[in-house]
Amino acid sequence: VKTDMFGNPLGPEYDLAKDGAFKGYKVVIVSLCSTWVNKTSLRPVIDALQKKGFSVLIFTEKFTLQELKNVLDDNNSQLWLIADQTGHLSEEHYEFICDFFQRGRGLYIWSDNAPFFVDTNIIISRLFHTEMKGDYLGRKVLTIQKAKKEPGIIKDHLITTGVQSFYEGSTISNVRIDGGLKPLVYSSDGLIVTAYYDSDDKRCLVDGGFTRLYAEWDSAGTDRFVVNCAAWLANLERFGYYPEKIVLHDVSLYAKPGQKIAFVGATGAGKTTITNLINRFYDIESGMITYDGIDVKLIK
Repeated sequence: VKTDMFGNPLGPEYDLAKDGAFKGYKVVIVSLCSTWVNKTSLRPVIDALQKKGFSVLIFTEKFTLQELKNVLDDNNSQLWLIADQTGHLSEEHYEFICDFFQRGRGLYIWSDNAPFFVDTNIIISRLFHTEMKGDYLGRKVLTIQKAKKEPGIIKDHLITTGVQSFYEGSTISNVRIDGGLKPLVYSSDGLIVTAYYDSDDKRCLVDGGFTRLYAEWDSAGTDRFVVNCAAWLANLERFGYYPEKIVLHDVSLYAKPGQKIAFVGATGAGKTTITNLINRFYDIESGMITYDGIDVKLIK
């Protein structure tokens, strides 16, 4: 497999989702720190998400709560909130965002080094009883974690599909694991910079490195991480022989080494489809299939 200088396989076929797979889905980005994170600096993020079919809407600190509700009024929307060093949101905003998550909608909470986590800390304290803290100068390229709690990206998570390394961010904060959160990325100081929640059909990411969105952008590292996050937050692992006709939704199977598995079901239930996908006669729209932890897309 041809790779970039950091070992990431080149090509969109190694992403978690195919190009165009999420047509009709929406990512709404609310940047409360528009001095640094705005439509200009987020251009690579917008382009990467749009390739996967997502429509992208960006709000700065100048928006009303009703405007936000209007663009998040369907089940195909996810919200990315980027914090500032001062608070911008009202109690009504906090309640709406927490309710948005509780209703099973994808939520990505972005912070940075102290004090760039004012509003986000209020939200994650209510959702997960935790907080962001710290002021660490990162600027390192992280690879797949070699041992638990060491710096790096944890392996065998859908978000890390096709990711061998990516930039941790310039300045970062860390998150304390609590309230059902689990580590996704350990920064170069050994603390957790990105955590995820995945339970009861609800998904959320809490990230302490929003500079990753515009600093040292890498098309096969950061690009893939970002689009994988959006695909995962859509909470819809799926396959269809045609993009407009999805035949498998939310399928999750695991076979232990040496274990024999039988697929039993009525005609048309998907037995042959699953077998064909395991052998990679087709590529899935979104999700991951692995042998011994290796993505089948990387096996030739």
